[in-house]
Amino acid sequence: MVRHPGRRPPRSSSESWYWEGTDFALGRIVVGSDDPRWNQENCTGSQPALAFHTTTWTVESDGDPSFQAGPNQILFVPANAEYRRRRPPGLAECSDALWVSPRVRVDVVGDYLPDVEERLDRPVPFSWGPRPARLALFQRSLMAYLMSERAPDPLLVEEAALRIYREAHHVAFGTRRVEPLPRRGTTRAAHRDAVRAAEEIIAASYRERLRLGDLARRVGLSPAHFCRVFRRETGHSVHGYVTGLRLSEAIERLPESRGDTTQLALELGFSSRSHFSDALRSQFGVAPTSAAELVTRPSAADLRRTLDI
Repeated sequence: MVRHPGRRPPRSSSESWYWEGTDFALGRIVVGSDDPRWNQENCTGSQPALAFHTTTWTVESDGDPSFQAGPNQILFVPANAEYRRRRPPGLAECSDALWVSPRVRVDVVGDYLPDVEERLDRPVPFSWGPRPARLALFQRSLMAYLMSERAPDPLLVEEAALRIYREAHHVAFGTRRVEPLPRRGTTRAAHRDAVRAAEEIIAASYRERLRLGDLARRVGLSPAHFCRVFRRETGHSVHGYVTGLRLSEAIERLPESRGDTTQLALELGFSSRSHFSDALRSQFGVAPTSAAELVTRPSAADLRRTLDI
């Protein structure tokens, strides 16, 4: 166990959910050092989930070999399963949990196991998978965003959660040398039609706070399948596509905004002025004030800097 100088492990427990939607939920669970659940029989929740732990402890369950849960593993937690926790004295545990709806489970796990719909309480035949450093950083960043942001972007959160869920399964199955199954037989033309329909919906509503599951449902696809074919057909993530439309309109409206970028940001669907500024800098490399100058009366020097010539 890693101990931080001057910081004691929490003695009490807590459970906080920072995102709860139709297809995704993300939360943080703290099991304090005095929690009676240590070293006794426990039962998992009514839905399977992924768990990302910060400390190392032993998981024991009847019928399965015990294993170490810790920062280097992702736990694939089945529903309604009995288990026991074993830990060093004084240990407290903090873990992040990712829950997805049955249809997301079917679509992601179904890439590897054709019978997943018959085993939704335990969709995979293993209890853990490796946690690559890049995926660990991505997952922790998403939780930090949810915990610090007053109005998280729904599309960003849900697309990020789906990516974490998909990559966790890709790594776990790859470690066990299980290859993805051949793609199921929806035609490429049908995919193109679904993406074109989604583009029309987004064009009419990109200023609103869109949700991934709602868009997918409206074009007849699951969220996971929708993200995959949308990126393939457009070259963009769904969130990136929506942000591009918002920023394109922002460029047109900046000269008339008279410096009131907060109102402009909110009208375009950004949750705050700072998020708008960050998106503009990421896309164009300049702040809103500089962007406004570039689209009104840019000097030759401005053009040279912008075009790098």
